[in-house]
Amino acid sequence: MYGPASLQGEYLRTNINGVGYNNGEHLTGAYVFGSFFLTGESKTYHVRNGAANRIRPKQPFQWNGPGWGAWEVAAGWDYIDMSSGAVKGGGAEMLRLGVNWYPHSNVKLQSNFQHMLAIHVPVSGAAGYDKRRSEGWNHGNLDVFMTQLQVDF
Repeated sequence: MYGPASLQGEYLRTNINGVGYNNGEHLTGAYVFGSFFLTGESKTYHVRNGAANRIRPKQPFQWNGPGWGAWEVAAGWDYIDMSSGAVKGGGAEMLRLGVNWYPHSNVKLQSNFQHMLAIHVPVSGAAGYDKRRSEGWNHGNLDVFMTQLQVDF
């Protein structure tokens, strides 16, 4: 976090062990996510458990007043590879863009647009991905627009 800006990311890897699996088989994923508060607020986290605190708007929304609440824009990239050795789960890459509005500290209206860059479909009985099927999914323009209203007490 740096004032109203935040950036975070993770790399995930889980090893697969057991009967029928080779040594070194693993599943991986990663994401990078950034956001910026147009109204100057900043994210804070609990030191003990890393959970995010509520966003407290500098000027909570008021019908008859100057307050517009807190406004945040965000963007992110996600990647997952669920294929390794005997496991043929496929994979995907996605971009997401979002706008969040916090009229009060316990209310959040979130809108996100997600665009699939690629969906990798595994080839049955072979190593790697079937590029033709991958391109078929990608050319399907898998785009999603989601809106969520969250109220917590």
